[in-house]
Amino acid sequence: MNIIQKLTVRFIKRNKSISVVILAGIVLSVALMTSLFLFSNSVYRFFRDATIKKDGDSHIAVGDISRERLETLPNQELVEKRTLLSLMGVEKIGQDHGIHFIVAGISPEAMKESVPLRIVEGRLPAYEGEAVITRRVSSHEDKSLKIGQKVVIDLHQPNYYAYPSNEYILPGEDGQSVQSLFEYTKDRDLPITIVGIVENVNIGRVMRGGVYFVYQTPEEIESAERLWAGFVIKDISTKKLNDFCSGLHDLEYNQLELTHYYPTVQSEMSLLMKAGTYSLLVIVALVGVALIQNGFLISLSRRIRDLSVLSSIGMTRRQKWIMSLTEGLGLYFIGMPFGIVTGLAVMTVLLKVMTPKMQNISETDVTMQLTWDPLTLVIIAVAALVTLFIASVIPVVRTSQKSPLAGVRLQEDIKVKSERLKSPKIVSSLFGAGGEIAWKNMRRNRRRFRGALVVLVFSMVLFLTLSSLMHFLNLSMRRFTLGQDDIEVCGIQLEDSKDFNRWEALLDTDLIKDGYIIYSLNHHLSHSSDHFAERLDVIDGSIQVAIMSFDTMTLDRLLREWDVSREGLEGKRAVLVNQFFYEEEGHRRAQDIFDQAPSEITLMPREGHDESPITFEVAEFLTEGLDFCALRSTTLHLVVLPETLDLLAKEGLGLDVTLYANAEKNQLQPLIKRLETRIREENLQGYVFNMAADVQSTKDLVSLSSMIIYCFLAIIFLIVIANIYNTLSASLRSRRREFAVLRSVGMDERDFRRMLRVESFLYSLKIVFYGIPLAVLTSLCVHQAIGVAVEFSFRIPYLTFFLSAVAVVMVVMLIMNLGSRTVRKGNILDALKIETDM
Repeated sequence: MNIIQKLTVRFIKRNKSISVVILAGIVLSVALMTSLFLFSNSVYRFFRDATIKKDGDSHIAVGDISRERLETLPNQELVEKRTLLSLMGVEKIGQDHGIHFIVAGISPEAMKESVPLRIVEGRLPAYEGEAVITRRVSSHEDKSLKIGQKVVIDLHQPNYYAYPSNEYILPGEDGQSVQSLFEYTKDRDLPITIVGIVENVNIGRVMRGGVYFVYQTPEEIESAERLWAGFVIKDISTKKLNDFCSGLHDLEYNQLELTHYYPTVQSEMSLLMKAGTYSLLVIVALVGVALIQNGFLISLSRRIRDLSVLSSIGMTRRQKWIMSLTEGLGLYFIGMPFGIVTGLAVMTVLLKVMTPKMQNISETDVTMQLTWDPLTLVIIAVAALVTLFIASVIPVVRTSQKSPLAGVRLQEDIKVKSERLKSPKIVSSLFGAGGEIAWKNMRRNRRRFRGALVVLVFSMVLFLTLSSLMHFLNLSMRRFTLGQDDIEVCGIQLEDSKDFNRWEALLDTDLIKDGYIIYSLNHHLSHSSDHFAERLDVIDGSIQVAIMSFDTMTLDRLLREWDVSREGLEGKRAVLVNQFFYEEEGHRRAQDIFDQAPSEITLMPREGHDESPITFEVAEFLTEGLDFCALRSTTLHLVVLPETLDLLAKEGLGLDVTLYANAEKNQLQPLIKRLETRIREENLQGYVFNMAADVQSTKDLVSLSSMIIYCFLAIIFLIVIANIYNTLSASLRSRRREFAVLRSVGMDERDFRRMLRVESFLYSLKIVFYGIPLAVLTSLCVHQAIGVAVEFSFRIPYLTFFLSAVAVVMVVMLIMNLGSRTVRKGNILDALKIETDM
C-alpha cells in the first residue's frame, strides 16, 4: 500500500460521518438507477407477453404469398420461426363493392401460439370440418350464424387476398356507380360446422375483416398453394426487420404490434421509454453528483492543512486526483452492491403492487416480472462510475486553486465589497444584532451555500413540477370521464326509423339499472349568429349543432318536464337547449349559448357538401342543459320528434343510434354478455363498449403514474435531505471559532438561537424565491403538453406549492438547529484554540 492509499484510508476513518453520507449517496443513486432500468425492461416484457397472449408471437405477417415465393424469400436466415395458414378462399357478401369474408385453414399448433384464437362462445375446432368465426362475421347483418349450425360456404378464389377498402374501388364510367378491382372465380362448396365464435384477430391487414378459421392438419396446410405467413425474427432489431422486409416489397405485409415492445426496435414505444428512462437517469446523476461531490468537497476542506503540507513537499495535482478517485472507488465498490440489491428489492415490491393495475389497463392476466440481463447491470455500473468520477474530480479542482501557504495557515480569501455586507435596516430592526450577523454571514459565505442551494432549488422544482403533472392528469381524467355511463352500445348507421322499436326493446334487458337511447342525425351541421353569449368558444363564427331525439320513454318524460306536447314539435320544430356542461378545475361548469332566445335556427352543412340549409322553428327555449346527455362533441342540441329525424334521414342524411346504460351493482359483465346476445338474436348491427372499464383503466393509469412518480420523488428527497444535512452541519462545524468569539463577547443563548433562525429563514426564503417561479414555468410547460390531448385551463396546485414552501423552511431550520447543538456547547477557550476544523 503506497502513501496515497494509506492517507486515503486514514482520512476515511477520521471522517466517518462524511464517508457515511457519501456512501449513502452512492447507494441511493445506484438503487434509483437500478430501479429505472429494471422498470423499463419489466414494462417491455409485460407488454410483449400481453401482446403475444392476445395476438400471437409473429413480428411480420404476409397476407398472401404463394408456396413457390415463400420458399425463395431472401434473408430467411433471419427467421427464427415461421407460421402458416392456408388461404382456402373467400365467401362473397356484397355484389357491388367486393365485400367478402376470408376462409383460412388453421392447425392446432397455430391456434395456441402464433394465432391465438380467443373464444367468446363455444370452443375451438378440433376435428375435420369444424370452424370458428370472428365476431365481424357473426355480427354482420346478412348473417345469422349460431354455434352448432352446419353451413355450406360458397367458396371463391379472389385475385386479391386483401381487406376490402376504397383503394380497391373505382368510380364507374357514368360517375355515379362504382366498380370493384376484386375478381372472383367460383371454386367449390365447403361444408363446415360452426363450433365457436372468437374475437377479431389482429394479425395483419388482410385478416382485418371477417374470417372463418377452418380446422386443418399441418400436412394439409403444407400442401396449400396460397398462404398467410407469420415470421418471428431472430434477435430482433430495426436493421434486421428492415433487411427482411426489403424482400417483401411486392407483397401485402405488416409489421405487427409486437415489434413495438422491443428496446432494439425503433418505435414510438421504445422512443418514449428511452426518453423517459434516460431523462430520469440524468436527473438522478445530477442529484447524485451534487451530493457525492459535496461530500468529497467537505472531506477535502476538512483536511486542507494536510493536503497543503503534502503540496508544499511536492504532491502534484494528479496525485491529489488519484487520492480522491481512490477514496471514491473504495466507497463505490462498497456501495454499488448494496445499491443494486436495494433497487432489486424495491422493484420486486413495486411490480407486485403494479401488476393488478397494469392487468386492468391492458385487459390481460399476464403478470409483471422482474427482468434484467448482464448488459443492464453493466450500464448501471458504468453510469454510477461516471457519476462518481465527476463527483470526485470537481472538489479536487476547486481545492487545488488554494496556495499551499494559505492552506497551511487555514486562510481563505473572501472578496466581498463592504457595501454588499451591509445589512438592510429592516433586518436589524426586526431581528436585532443576531439577524444582522446572520445576514453578513450569508453574504460572506455565498460560495459555501451555493451548491446546496442549487440542489435544493432543483429538487423543489422537480417535486412541484411532478405534483403539477399529477394535478393536471387528475383534471384531464375527470374531464375525460364527465357524464360517463357504464355501457355504450353504438349502432351501425340507419337509413330510417324502422328499427327504433327493436333498439328500445334492449332497454328492458335484465340487470339494466337505468338507460336511454339517443337518435341523432349523422351529418355535420353548424349555425352562425350575432347573439352568441359571452365566453362561448366560437370557431370561425359558427358552432356545431346536433339534431337529436330519444327513446319513447325518455322523450315523453322530458316533454312533460318541459311542458311541451308532441303536437307542438310536429314538422321542423325543435326544443333548443341553450346550455351545455364541461369540466374545469375539477368542477362542473355550465355555458350558455345564446344571450337571447332565437325564433328559428338555420343550419348549414359542412363545407364541400351540396345540401340545402335546414331551418327549424324554436318551439321551446331551455335555459338549463341536458345534464345526462352523453353527446359532448357538439355545442348546441336541438331535440326533435323521431318522426322528424326519420323524415330527414329519408332525405339522405342518415341516422346514428347510441344506447347508454348503467348496470345493477356488481352486474356489469353479465349485462354486457346479455346485451351482446340480444343484439345477435335481434339481428341488430351494434357493438357493446365497456365504458366503465375504460374509466377504470384511466384511473388506474393515473394512479400507477402517481405511484411511480412519488417513489421516484421519495428517493430523490432522501438524497437531497442527506446533501442539505451534510452541507449545513459541515458549515456549522467550520464556524465553531466564530461562534466561540460571539459567545465570548456576550451573546447569550437566546440571541444565538435567533441568529440561527434568521439565517435559516433567509436561506429558505432564497430557495423559495428561486424555486416557486421556476416551478410555475415548468408546470406551464407540462400543462401545454397535456393540453394538446385534453383542453382545460391552467391553474397551479396552490396548496401543494404552499406546503412545499413551508416544508423547505421547516427542514432547513430543523437541520440548522440540530447541527448547531454540538457547536454551541463546550468551553469557549478550547474553541478559540482550534486551528483546524476537524
